[in-house]
Amino acid sequence: MSPQVGSQRLPSRTALALLGLTLLAIGGNQLELSPFFGLRLQLGSIAAVFALLRYGWWGLTVGVATALVSAQLRGVPAAAIIYSLELLWLQLYLVHLNGGKRNADNGRLLLADIGYWLVVGLPLATFLFGRLATLEQTNLLTIALGQAVNSVINTTIGFTLFLAAKHWFPRLTGVKGVSIRGITMGAMLLAITIPALLITSLHSRNLQGSVEQGQFAKLGLISSTVASLRISELAELSASLPKGEQRIDIQRLDLQGNVFETAPELFRQLERNDQPAEERATQRPGLTLLLPPKKAPLTARLMEAYWLRETRIHHRHPLTPDVIIRVVEPARSTVLQLQRQSLESAALLAWVILIGSLLSEWLSRSLDGQFSKVMAPIFRHQARAGAHDPRVETSYTMPTLATSFIRELNGMVKLINNRIGRVNRLTAYLEDSNRALDASKQELELLSTTDPLTGCFNRRELMRRLNEEILRVSRQGGDLSFLCFDIDHFKAVNDTYGHPMGDAVLRSLADVVRSRLRASDCFCRSGGEEFALVLPVCDPEAARGYGELLRLSVASHTTHHNGQAVKVTLSIGIASFRPDDDADQLMARCDQALYRAKETGRDQVVVAP
Repeated sequence: MSPQVGSQRLPSRTALALLGLTLLAIGGNQLELSPFFGLRLQLGSIAAVFALLRYGWWGLTVGVATALVSAQLRGVPAAAIIYSLELLWLQLYLVHLNGGKRNADNGRLLLADIGYWLVVGLPLATFLFGRLATLEQTNLLTIALGQAVNSVINTTIGFTLFLAAKHWFPRLTGVKGVSIRGITMGAMLLAITIPALLITSLHSRNLQGSVEQGQFAKLGLISSTVASLRISELAELSASLPKGEQRIDIQRLDLQGNVFETAPELFRQLERNDQPAEERATQRPGLTLLLPPKKAPLTARLMEAYWLRETRIHHRHPLTPDVIIRVVEPARSTVLQLQRQSLESAALLAWVILIGSLLSEWLSRSLDGQFSKVMAPIFRHQARAGAHDPRVETSYTMPTLATSFIRELNGMVKLINNRIGRVNRLTAYLEDSNRALDASKQELELLSTTDPLTGCFNRRELMRRLNEEILRVSRQGGDLSFLCFDIDHFKAVNDTYGHPMGDAVLRSLADVVRSRLRASDCFCRSGGEEFALVLPVCDPEAARGYGELLRLSVASHTTHHNGQAVKVTLSIGIASFRPDDDADQLMARCDQALYRAKETGRDQVVVAP
């Protein structure tokens, strides 16, 4: 179970894990990749996404801390806001927007991240960078799209690492096993995104190399010309160089202190402030991209950068000093060209990720749907069987799989469907057998506890119920009465009218008694013409009144059979439970009361003292 902020104290092991993930995320942001010119991919959010999936709200602190540190180091506070909102969005999706429960491994987290950048991230990044830094439209779009691509790739990698940890290190994640939907989507999206990133990065690098090669050749031609002229001739050359935004300035100096410069202040500024670009600027020595030192987004600094071609000429003659020639040109035009290409490459990669995520979702949903189609009825059947009486019918049939447009998969589906058909037929046969077995079992239970002639319970059930009620009264207290009665002169009925009339009298008597029963009473036939009643929650006076009611009801009832009519009377004995009674003692006292009723004239009720 993931820790929840404010609901419980953070365990020390979890705190150490979060600290380690925070350090790993901060270190990951220092190991930057530059697949496109002017764009840096930071890897720190991989650890932040892993922490979010594993620790929930506590994991959110890793991402926020990492974003703040990275923004402080890079001087881009807007990035911290955007990344923190992204992680908050993902956590809300995992907890609140996903059916009210955490469902971290079904792969939809990746779609949620793409949705964040489409709905919130890209507009917010464009707005914040447009307000906080004076950037051109191309730069804004390049930064925003680069952040979106960076985040989605990191989320995909972090999600896939979380699934791998669930499988290989279940003690680390708390749960073992991954969903087929999640692993399919994560693996497929990585398989699409990583090659696309490598291809677009290689294409961008090739274009950057071509631009730098042209810049190197142009500045090299000017440097060669400067080297071949005397200092007195350089003024005429400088007048012919381009001016304005595309101006080119030169500096020539030798070890004896002779200097010629077309823009002394510019060269002093470059020597004093500007620094070489951190990323690879050229493939050839002598060509450098100088960046201003101010804290700003990299794309903004590139717009104020200068290309520098430095050439050192060594003379063999000792009287001729060595010469250093520097040629500089504003990099704005070439940077815009490269950034437009970076924007196109990032946009192409973003489309690949979007289409790949939709394809991954479709494929993972299809596979998960096929498995769910077969397994869901089984789970529902088990849930119903566990929640209800096992004797209740809970039949189910496994549905067949849908055919596929792939020939090999279609053949496999047909084979599985044949097996499913056999399983369904076997299941139906087993269910029919179970129903027949349940019916036989119920019939046997009925025969073992019921008198077949009158439908009353038999003596075996009488003893079970009487012992059960005695135990209940012994534990809980209360009243319990036992009533037994006998048909007066029943042998004369059989002798005079025959046994069929005697059976009819027994059935008719049972119907009359049943019409006077309470739901808690137990009515049994204990012998030939002998019957008994177990009367819970019934004191002696109530039992006497009940016995009189039965006696009068039977005496006024007439049994008709084959054109003959017979009336019978009852002799009834009643005994009430005493604390020292067991079933045999209670029944014996009731039999004594019945015996006195028969001895003193029959057709009466006698209560045992």
